[in-house]
Formats: sequence, structure tokens, C-alpha cells
Amino acid sequence: GEPLVDLVTDKKEIEKNSTRYLGNWLVLDYYRMTDGRYLQRDLSYPLIQRQWEDEGRPPLLELDAEHRRRGRAALAELGMPEDAWFVTLHLRESSHFGESAAEGYNKYRNVRVEAYHKALATIVGRGGWVVRIGSPAATPLPEMEGVVDLATSGKGGGWADVFSCAECRFFLGPDTGPYWVPAAFGVPAVGTYWFPYGAWPVQGRDLFILKPLRSKEDGRILGIGETVEPA
Repeated sequence: GEPLVDLVTDKKEIEKNSTRYLGNWLVLDYYRMTDGRYLQRDLSYPLIQRQWEDEGRPPLLELDAEHRRRGRAALAELGMPEDAWFVTLHLRESSHFGESAAEGYNKYRNVRVEAYHKALATIVGRGGWVVRIGSPAATPLPEMEGVVDLATSGKGGGWADVFSCAECRFFLGPDTGPYWVPAAFGVPAVGTYWFPYGAWPVQGRDLFILKPLRSKEDGRILGIGETVEPA
């Protein structure tokens, strides 16, 4: 029969179409499950992780004693006691990739830092600390006892961020790349303002607060069932 997809290989044609159809992506990363089904990437992750946990397999990665010593010492320099428990926070903002706040393919993943101030106070009030990782260009957190803003301190990035994700009691944040780091170390996550629906959480111990969606027709907040119905 006729081909269903036209493959474009000419470099100039690719550049022209990339500009003309900005944001129109077809994701073709599908994985074969043990039961023979082929599922899109995001739908396959929870099933793979569930089987991994059901079989009692350990996390893919773990810190060694030297990693912990070095990481704890770095956070102690910023004021956190070496025996403190902490939550690692990452908040995606448009500043990280130089995106326009009004545009950008991933703008739906961005959040307002001030929306998390109450969460910070709650964690600190229960005896924990908060370690914020991310871009140096991030909006600074408020000055607060028990909060370490590693992102804007000039001491974050690289191994320090990985350590913070691996050693924390849980990870907190929206739909963001660093979410996958604690998952590799078996650390649970609390996902906030998460979108799209349907493929999360990945780990069995993860908790998620889904991003509310508003109807363009009447302005009301949609129920989860409505958001996953065919258009």
C-alpha cells in the first residue's frame, strides 16, 4: 500500500519544516513489554518499574561511603547539620533554558517559586531541611532557617545535585528532568502540578498532585476523567 509517513532527508527541507511546524513532534520511542505489547515510552516506565519492584530488585544506583562523606560535608558548609534529614527540591522555570515565559514548548512544566513557600515551611516545621537544586539563574528562595539554596549558592550542579537527589528523604518538584535521578537510587518523590496525566507515578512509593486544567469554553476546572477523554 501507500506509505503512511514521508521521510525527509534533505537538510534544507528539514530546516524549513522545523521552522514551519515548530512544536509538532512525533515521538517514536516505543518499548516491548514482557507480555509482547509495545508501549510508548512514558506508559512503559511505570510497568517496567512495577515489575522491577515486584521482583525485589535493588535500586540501579547507590552511594558509597565516600560519596556520602563528601556530600554531607558540602551541605554542612552551607549550614546544614551533617545528621539532618532533608528534602531535595527542584523547580523548573523558564530561565533555565532561556525560554520566553509566554512561549516555549515546555512552558506547561514551569512553576512559580512562591507557590512552594508553604511546603518549605511545613518541612522545616517538622524538623527537616530543604535543599534546592537547579540552575544558577533560578529565582532565589526566601531567607529561611532550614533551607539551603544550592542552586543559587554557586556550589550546586554536577555531583552535588546528584548527591542531593540520592541522599534525600524524598524529592519534591514538578515535571522536571531531575525527577529521574532519585528514582535511579530508589528514593521516592512527591510530584506537584504534574502533567500530562496517565503515565505517573513511576515508582510504587511516589505521590503525585496533578496539574489542574481549565476549560477554554467556560473557564471551570476540569475533572481528571474529563481531561483523559477523547477530544
